Amino acid sequence: MTKVILTGFSHIINHNAPKFSKYELIRPKEFPFGRFPLKKFWYPLSSLAAWQPVNKSKIIHSFNAIPYTTKPFIVSYEIFLPHIMSSDAGYSVEKLRKFLRDRLVLDNCIRLLASSNFARKKFILKNAGWEKLDQVLQKTEVIPPNTILKVSQPKTYTDTGTLNLMFVGNHIARKGGIVALRVAKKAKLLGLPVIIHIASSLSIGRGIPTDCPDISHYDNDLKLLELDNVRFYNQLPNQEVINLLAQSDFQILATLQDAYAFSIIEGCSVATPAIATPIFAIPEWIRDGDNGYLLKLELDNTGEWKWRQALCSYSVSVDEHWEILDKTYENLAEQIITRLGEFIERRDRKEHYEQLSYGALAQGKIHDSKRVSELIDSIYSEAILSQS
Repeated sequence: MTKVILTGFSHIINHNAPKFSKYELIRPKEFPFGRFPLKKFWYPLSSLAAWQPVNKSKIIHSFNAIPYTTKPFIVSYEIFLPHIMSSDAGYSVEKLRKFLRDRLVLDNCIRLLASSNFARKKFILKNAGWEKLDQVLQKTEVIPPNTILKVSQPKTYTDTGTLNLMFVGNHIARKGGIVALRVAKKAKLLGLPVIIHIASSLSIGRGIPTDCPDISHYDNDLKLLELDNVRFYNQLPNQEVINLLAQSDFQILATLQDAYAFSIIEGCSVATPAIATPIFAIPEWIRDGDNGYLLKLELDNTGEWKWRQALCSYSVSVDEHWEILDKTYENLAEQIITRLGEFIERRDRKEHYEQLSYGALAQGKIHDSKRVSELIDSIYSEAILSQS
């Protein structure tokens, strides 16, 4: 059986590699040593795919990193390429960026697989003015992240008198868990029959995109975990998270930075509609009134939150940082309460909910691992033929 090496960023591999491939997929340790990869010596080298040798491998499929190889290779990416994560914009980083980018033009670079139309757009913006951009775009395809479809039918709505909403995200602030907690507080004050389920490790603060570096600002919000309409689960196994998503009426993901929000895709795999912010690729997965609700958020011309770059770079004071976040959390929570109130008041909420669930399942089928695996396998087959 033909061996395909999977290399690069492991979390991207988990969501984007084919789960039902007819080829032998191998994930070797990183070069030079598994515990001490190249990025340990210089972090920008994480954008260069390097692995320990594998006998008789035929194809390289790399994720968010570009390989140096004479074998046929494919690169999947979630935002842009070259994916150099460094605050250093000096001579060495620029040389590495150009060196890696030029490898995408080579004949043995078979395909670039963008995880979304947003990622493809971001790639174009990042490489604007590059004379070889059109040549590379000709071998670019959009293939979404994939998950195993868990159900075959949409949900039927049973009015139990309580709405169950699920938040999933270890980064409690960035992903929108603070918003979900404020929704719980507002629902309780208004007497709305809402229970918020929170699955998170509660990671928060400096080093996490958009988070306020002074975590004491989050103290009052985190106390809301003790509300009687909040159910908190710390670091559940993935299958238990999926079970909770299946049992929930809606998923909440009021995220402020997320390449493609994989939990939304997992929610769609169990036909659960989402309430989410319209950033990055999320509007490609969630369409307002069709398979969930999209919240309003100020965006820049790329589809990212207006304040993301300023907060991620800590270019504002801590007080200004928190003021921006606090207003944003509050606004998003108010929007969710409004949408939930409108849903509860609908005379046709049963029919409306079942239509949302139908739309969520239809989106889940787009991400179905069996379908996506066939698409990627066809590209592997093309790469093998290129060696003939």
